[in-house]
Amino acid sequence: MFKKFQAFLVVLIFFIGLIINTALADSHPVIGKVSVAKGSVELFRNKQRIGSVESGEVLVLGDIIKTGQRARVLITLNDKTELTIGRESQVKLEDYAFTPKRQALVLDIPKGWFLYKSGDIAKKSPDSVKLVSEFATIGVRGTKIWGAMVEHECAVYVEDGVASVMNDYGSVVLEHGDGTRVQGAGVAPSSVKPWGKKAIRTIKREVSL
Repeated sequence: MFKKFQAFLVVLIFFIGLIINTALADSHPVIGKVSVAKGSVELFRNKQRIGSVESGEVLVLGDIIKTGQRARVLITLNDKTELTIGRESQVKLEDYAFTPKRQALVLDIPKGWFLYKSGDIAKKSPDSVKLVSEFATIGVRGTKIWGAMVEHECAVYVEDGVASVMNDYGSVVLEHGDGTRVQGAGVAPSSVKPWGKKAIRTIKREVSL
């Protein structure tokens, strides 16, 4: 009898948490959605796992999306910004505003592979867009950026537009075809140089839907 009561409590707590998180999502403005989800993709909200993600899932500020092996997910925000993350990756929707008075976008990407495509916020307020990794911050301007935060290294490749990569030890500006790497904590971004075809193929293979 006691074991049945314990099981009942576990189920009850789970559903209470689910109801609370749903209510919180309803009380916070929706800032985007999951347009495509392939493989194992999980959503975390308010430090709790919501569950597996499917296409059409709405997103609110502070949401964290994690992918498993061979997974991919495409996130589309209200201003038409697109972020695709590849396998074993993570992103947190750290800051977002798209109103006449304020435009801002901060995406925290502590690990994994990603493709960022600018939306209207970058066009109207480019200095307000930042992609944050463990070793560097990326500022973007009307840009299509491929990146990776794997094996204790941050790599960034600009396919279109302009981006800056900076940390406390230095900064570089990337234009079309340029790339850079930050090889660990306490290291400045490497010198800007065109990326080779092999490196470009590798990063695109890990992110492309």
